[in-house]
Amino acid sequence: MFIQIDDKYALTSDSNQWKVQIKREPHPSSIVKSEWVTLSFHHTFKSATESLARRKVRLSGAQNLEDAIKDAQKVGEELSAIFDKSFEK
Repeated sequence: MFIQIDDKYALTSDSNQWKVQIKREPHPSSIVKSEWVTLSFHHTFKSATESLARRKVRLSGAQNLEDAIKDAQKVGEELSAIFDKSFEK
């Protein structure tokens, strides 16, 4: 399974695990195309989504607790919206 979260992140799975992946863009002069690289491995879907959410908050650039809380809420809303759309089909 491949669930693209945004232009940068995706959740993927195989028969044994879930993976959080990041899209790596090659150097502009390279003939290689972009690729998805695994950041972490998880036993459950919940663990993978929580890991991705924590990563997005850590890299959000928040400078204080208030900003971090706002960023965490925003990440949660973004993920919820993506999964709501995915499961409506």
